[in-house]
Amino acid sequence: MLTEWQNNTCKKWQPLLIVVVVIQGGGSSQSALTLSNVAGIFYILIGGLGLSMVVSLLEFVYKYKRQVVRKKVLHCDCDVVCSL
Repeated sequence: MLTEWQNNTCKKWQPLLIVVVVIQGGGSSQSALTLSNVAGIFYILIGGLGLSMVVSLLEFVYKYKRQVVRKKVLHCDCDVVCSL
């Protein structure tokens, strides 16, 4: 026997449970994971890797330019030999 609270809860969540059962029980014909099924994940990973490399390059260039301006480092001309 269900209590009144359990009955109210079941009535409240029953439409959601029906939707979940229908979505999960769609009867997909593809049962095995193939390369074409998993390829999207690798595309996202490769895109993220490329984006992170671009961002790190831009960050390096920005910090280098900021350091040069802050220290007012002058680059030596090719004619001048810089000695230690």
